[in-house]
Amino acid sequence: MRKVLFAMAMVCSCSAIAADLAPTNSTDGAARRMLKREDVLRATGGRLLEPNSGKGVFVIASAQDKVELKDIQALANIIQSATMIEIHVVQSSDEMSAATLRKLSAQMGVSVVDVPGKPGLIVAPEEGWAVVNIAPLAAGQDGKLNFARRVRKEIYRAFGMVAGGCGSSYQGNLLDPIRTPDDLDMYPESDLQMPIDMLQKMPKFCDKFGVRPWRMTTYRRACHEGWAPAPTNDYQKAIWDKVHAMPTEPIKIKPEEKETER
Repeated sequence: MRKVLFAMAMVCSCSAIAADLAPTNSTDGAARRMLKREDVLRATGGRLLEPNSGKGVFVIASAQDKVELKDIQALANIIQSATMIEIHVVQSSDEMSAATLRKLSAQMGVSVVDVPGKPGLIVAPEEGWAVVNIAPLAAGQDGKLNFARRVRKEIYRAFGMVAGGCGSSYQGNLLDPIRTPDDLDMYPESDLQMPIDMLQKMPKFCDKFGVRPWRMTTYRRACHEGWAPAPTNDYQKAIWDKVHAMPTEPIKIKPEEKETER
């Protein structure tokens, strides 16, 4: 899957944009869409996957049977879409540890267990893992669906803490202090979004464990950042030449004028 994603992302986005802007049955509409596509390519040069991004794996390992893997996978898809971190969901009864992460071919992770009498969430940020215990989440819950929602929310919190988000300057998210399972019910599951300040902190923190999000950017920005490959079409060549062009005239720096006292 990683190889497929990498190969697709490295291809110039001409074909992707063409698909997104597929012509309609109208000749005029087709002409307008073609013009728009060319404008986008002329301005950006297409999109590229940054080298050395998309490294490492964050695993969610389930050792319980009260919440199905497909429900946990649905949450993992939401988190992966928001963070661009590759997340695997597996069934594993191994106790979470650095050795377990290596066994699961992952660098960071969350284990989901069902152990009565133990805390609901244990986080070891220096080890890159956390343990979500679903047993306390059953207290006062109303039906299987609400229980599954609580579990997903707690896994979401665990991911945020392990991945370096820890907390946000913005209020009203699941990284706020949670003391009881009822507190989880106050947050709608339809709004599982990482605050922007948490998303900004995660890449730097996760990189310490060898986990790097996928990063897509434009060919123009890649040229400015200095890692763009050689151009493969006229749009990219025009951008490459402009970015790397030497100044045609000497740079003139106007001397600073000192104010005179009156």
